[in-house]
Amino acid sequence: MKIRADKVKAAKWMACHDTNGISMNYHCPNFSGQKSAYISKRLQAYIKDGRTDFMMGPIARKLTDADIENRASYYRQPGGV
Repeated sequence: MKIRADKVKAAKWMACHDTNGISMNYHCPNFSGQKSAYISKRLQAYIKDGRTDFMMGPIARKLTDADIENRASYYRQPGGV
């Protein structure tokens, strides 16, 4: 089941963005309910456009296109499902 696979992969981001996409840390953005294109664009910016962040930059640069699609698909749903 795709949603289940998305949830398992998104769980790796739990420490900062929580599994539901609503961060408890004000330094980390909330992803829950964001459009998947928005999330993808922000992640791609670390890889292609030189966006920087001491924490997220190194993480994002390791993501494949499939990983980005997966995270965007999961977090676009309110509460991360």
